Amino acid sequence: MTARFATYGRLTSYEYDQLGRVKRIAISEFASVRAGGLIAIGLEPGDELRFALVTSGGQELTIVTAGGQALRFGEDEVRPMGRGAGGVNGIKLDEGDEVVALNLVEPGAALAVVSEKGWAKRTPLAEYPLQGRYGKGVVALPAKYLAQTGKLVAATVVAEGDDLGVATSSGCLLYTSPSPRDRTRSRMPSSA
Repeated sequence: MTARFATYGRLTSYEYDQLGRVKRIAISEFASVRAGGLIAIGLEPGDELRFALVTSGGQELTIVTAGGQALRFGEDEVRPMGRGAGGVNGIKLDEGDEVVALNLVEPGAALAVVSEKGWAKRTPLAEYPLQGRYGKGVVALPAKYLAQTGKLVAATVVAEGDDLGVATSSGCLLYTSPSPRDRTRSRMPSSA
């Protein structure tokens, strides 16, 4: 299980992969944690919590799938729920697809995606229109390139001038800086 938490904000959003569900819960629900922990989300058998983000309550999020889809929606599309609730559908997944990233949108930033064969691509978040929850989203990486690049394994929001660091399964660390080509409006991937 991979989860990221911060210590600021009022609300937190949860995403778990197999059903593409998202959940919004008041951070105050976690004010008194017991020694045995607290239930944060109701999961179905075989599913797992993949991401947790702390938000201010009025932000936008992106969900990215291994099959190359990205959905941007407003946090207010998801009503606050109790800790035991299972959440609501966040993105429509194709058969065999799964969620690989949940990120907060930052003004003027870009979405960087990385594939299992080491390809990476940066696209301005302005190219991902704000949509409603539980849609298919837009293409982050066209399906015709997936045979060459492999499925997406990660995505993150990066600001202008940020370097992108990737750790491989064999323990290599790769860093890349944005080049003028990375900032084009192309839907073509580039090798990392």
